[in-house]
Amino acid sequence: MPNIHLEGSLLIQDVEGWHERLLGAFSSEGPITIDLSGLVTVDSAGIQLLLAARHEAGNLGRTLEFAGATSRFDDAVGLLGLREALFGAARHEP
Repeated sequence: MPNIHLEGSLLIQDVEGWHERLLGAFSSEGPITIDLSGLVTVDSAGIQLLLAARHEAGNLGRTLEFAGATSRFDDAVGLLGLREALFGAARHEP
């Protein structure tokens, strides 16, 4: 099972490197877990990358889970109105 631990920043200048790591995870078997607990800063490009990973997992019939989201990350996703798209209905707040 591929696990990816995001650390530091996931900003527009970091997206290309993280994109390569995510592609590697999709080339292996089993569910994919992206650990967000080490993420300090994120911008909309970083969130877009995670949404693209969620979309790709769905297209491939793969399970993708996010773990360790901080309240700051969850708030940022919520401010963009993308909480349900990223985490699913279970974490959706009206």
